[in-house]
Amino acid sequence: MRHLVIVLAASLVACAGEIEPDEVTGDEAATVKEVEVDEEPEPAKSTSANRPAPSKPSKPSKSSKPSAEADETSPDWSTGSSTPLVLSFDDAPVTFRADASGSFDLTRNGMSHGSDWPSAATPWLALDRDGNGAIDDGGELFGSATRLASGAFAKNGFDALRDLDDNHDGVFDANDAAFAKVVVWTDRNADRVSTPNELTTLAEAGVRSIDLHDRREVRCDARMNCEGERSRFTRTDGRGGAVIDVYLPTR
Repeated sequence: MRHLVIVLAASLVACAGEIEPDEVTGDEAATVKEVEVDEEPEPAKSTSANRPAPSKPSKPSKSSKPSAEADETSPDWSTGSSTPLVLSFDDAPVTFRADASGSFDLTRNGMSHGSDWPSAATPWLALDRDGNGAIDDGGELFGSATRLASGAFAKNGFDALRDLDDNHDGVFDANDAAFAKVVVWTDRNADRVSTPNELTTLAEAGVRSIDLHDRREVRCDARMNCEGERSRFTRTDGRGGAVIDVYLPTR
């Protein structure tokens, strides 16, 4: 930085009114010199005392709840819920029974859980994986308790059903080996126990194919039983119906 420095040779302290201009001569005359002065400050030394601490990264949200696009009252699906598929033959919304007796291991953790239960009008889609003639737990439904061929658990019911799409054409039908083994479980007495007369094959139920391209359309009742993802199935008589992934909070 350059400063104009005024150097006064005369060291008079008298005010301007006491000395006439022509009385100041020689060494007493005021001279003006321009002096270049480099006054750039020396950079401050960085020390741990004055260095700002790095900001800590923010913690990720613990919630893994899908955004409810059709309903703002969607439940916290990150804990305590299971997501099996049901069929709606008349396209009616799923109705749930709070008075269903017994209990069922929806999450496949070896413990039976209480939950509301879909009515017989919207039966379960199921697969007797161990061949014992019964649907034992949520692992034999199609939902988040289903273990995939990869060993991982399915994200939802459609993810589980897509695992059986042998030719990867986006349709589950007679061209897929497991189609003949998948059953419809109509729990008529709502006791959460499957009996042989409650299990029918897809062909016997009149289901020809299931579209595996699901969309999310959330609907929840007052007890936070929800419909989540959904798709369509085609019946042998040409009519259609809805395949719905239901989210059941355990109680």
